Parts: sequence; C-alpha cells; structure tokens
Amino acid sequence: MWKEKTKIITDAVIHHRWFQEAADIYCYIDFNQEVGTSGVIKEAWRQGKNVWAPKVSGENMEFCSLTSFEELVTGAYGILEPNGTVISEQNHGLMLVPGVAFDKQKNRIGYGKGYYDRYLKAHPLLHTIALAFELQIVGRIEAQAQDIKPELLLTESCIYK
Repeated sequence: MWKEKTKIITDAVIHHRWFQEAADIYCYIDFNQEVGTSGVIKEAWRQGKNVWAPKVSGENMEFCSLTSFEELVTGAYGILEPNGTVISEQNHGLMLVPGVAFDKQKNRIGYGKGYYDRYLKAHPLLHTIALAFELQIVGRIEAQAQDIKPELLLTESCIYK
C-alpha cells in the first residue's frame, strides 16, 4: 500500500506546474513511513534540476545540495541528510513539506521543533506542497501563530487548496 500510494503522490508532484517550472527542488528525505520522496528526487535529477535536502544543526535547518543518494548519512533524529556543505542561497523553487498529521485547512503537525516553519518564514517565495497519506488527515489541528501552512496539501486521493 505504501509503495502504491507513494507512486500516486509522486506522479502528481512531478506533473504539477510548480515542479515543472522550478529549477530548485527542496525535498525532505522520507523517514518513518512518510510519503516516499526518492521518485521525486530521481525525476528532478533526470530533468537537470537542483535538489536540496534538509540538514539539521542544533536549532537550525539548512538545505544542502544532493546529487546522489550515496551522499546521505544518518543525521539528527536518525534521519538521513546530505553530508555535503553546499547550502542553498536561493529563495525560489518548490519545497516538499513532510508532516505527521494535517487537517483539510492545511494546518500541520510536524515533529515539534519548528524547523520548517522557521525556514519558510525566512524563505517566503518558495512554493510549498505538503505530502501526506489520506490517513494522516485529521478533523482539526490547532494552529499557532508561528505555524506556516503549505500552499497545497497533496494526498493519494485529493489536493487540498
């Protein structure tokens, strides 16, 4: 099921206008049964796009260049991250956002550290699409002032706008 649903979501992402138009793709490395991202990353490379993956250092998260899956090492919280030091200085492109749970208004619960909220506040021109499985959609999430909603929430059966 995970593989089939991930493929549906991957196909929707790579055919979306924001993916097609972006030169830079900011993409999480899936962890703990999140929507898989390797298909999106491979397609971005195939199309000659720059791929940036998150790297955590203390309270900060930066996006580092990723040109091969061999560059991934176990980082903060046991999540794979790039071992390189080339950090994105761009403010344009498409960011794919992970999450633990979402509601239909696109409010999001992450892992509680606020990394994505802080990064997106500092990079407001990035388009954002959150990826989730429909089973991660809950009735209502209490948003806080610092929480930043993705522009779109994409599941295997719906696009929430």
